[in-house]
Amino acid sequence: MIEQIAVDKIKPSPYQPRLNFDLEDIRGSILKDGILVALTVRKKNGFYELIDGERRLRLAKDLGYKNVKCDVIDVNDETARRMVWKVNTLRKDYTPKEKAYHFKKLQESGMSLRGIARECDYDAMAVLAHLNVFKLPSKYQELVWSGKLSVTHVQELQPLFNGNVVSTTLKYLDEVLERKLTSRELREAIKPELKEIERKRVESAKKAVGKITTEVKEPKSPEELEKAAEALRREAERRKTAERKAEEKRQKLIAQAQKSLNSVTKKIDGAEKIINVAVFRERLSEIKKSLKQNPAEIREQLISLGKEVDGAKKQRQKEIEEEQRKKREDAIRRKAEEETKQKLLHNKDFVDKILASTPKTISAIPEAVIQTLSKEQREQVIKAFAESEAELAKRKGNPALIQRGNLVKNWMAHTEVAGLGKSLACPVCNADFGNLVWKCHKLSITKAQAILKAELEEK
Repeated sequence: MIEQIAVDKIKPSPYQPRLNFDLEDIRGSILKDGILVALTVRKKNGFYELIDGERRLRLAKDLGYKNVKCDVIDVNDETARRMVWKVNTLRKDYTPKEKAYHFKKLQESGMSLRGIARECDYDAMAVLAHLNVFKLPSKYQELVWSGKLSVTHVQELQPLFNGNVVSTTLKYLDEVLERKLTSRELREAIKPELKEIERKRVESAKKAVGKITTEVKEPKSPEELEKAAEALRREAERRKTAERKAEEKRQKLIAQAQKSLNSVTKKIDGAEKIINVAVFRERLSEIKKSLKQNPAEIREQLISLGKEVDGAKKQRQKEIEEEQRKKREDAIRRKAEEETKQKLLHNKDFVDKILASTPKTISAIPEAVIQTLSKEQREQVIKAFAESEAELAKRKGNPALIQRGNLVKNWMAHTEVAGLGKSLACPVCNADFGNLVWKCHKLSITKAQAILKAELEEK
């Protein structure tokens, strides 16, 4: 829905990844032609939240716009976040810094690495590389943001991050800067370091194997290392006590229940703008109190509550759609009635009838309007009304005009009754107002209205 919205009622998106905005390349176009493309916004807590059009909004404020044209859409937080990311990246790719800070914000909100990659349509390892930049000292972070080091260099060093070899990582980054190494050259340069890390892993596994069981063959290669690790996992599982297994099962159920709790909380938050969620929040609060005591039962309660929230939201959306449908129908009806009135009002004979039945005087003009007129204009208006009143006085006794005036009044009265009659229905059979009739001629209200309208159009 396109609307004119006050600029001060629109707030920037909290999901906006862009850190810098170039306004000058569209300033000239807006100065010349105005803002031709509507901003995209959504209603949020008494104001409008921007989804697309950050630069246009900033320029509108800079150029003193009071209102801007906006396309108002109804989307939830998750959809709004995805739209902001996609709309902006289609226009111009994000810088490494913008990507990294956006990925970090999503991670801090609880989203997994795979979830971030899926939402942003990005490779998971590339997402991880952007996040690893924040593990570097600020000096190296700035080198990445400025382009002197690339995120692909950081991605090649991922095995070293996993091994927590921070000093070694910085050593290779310094080498990249000094020797201007490409990503491929860096990959070759760190191979000896990766072999050493693998050797240490094998040695650690050998020690662990020796401590736990003599039946596991000491690993001498990466393949044997994986087999040894699997054997160690089996041995650790075998040594678990019944109490330990029960506790692990309980913790797993608690984790599942917590996941369901987070999901239901999001559903309730998302439904808040559509339905009254106070009862659901109260029930959720009660359920949370017993989360750790009986997680299996609590999870079932949460799933049931989530379905109730979905059902209430769906029902309310149907009601809203029905209300909107009725509003559209009423708008269409009012428009048709207004068009009919305007058609009659522009008919000279009809205007004469109105003048004959409803004399106009200078006092009918609001004082505020009179004050805006010049002395000469006021004199012209007074003169025009005086002539009109004189003409009306001549016509006042004309029987034909009186008859036509009464015809207009009758038609307008029927129209008013027809409009009010939309709410009328028979209390016995529920028939609508169209069944109301003039007993004298068994003529329905709607039929009488049509006859009067036809007579007016003919005359």
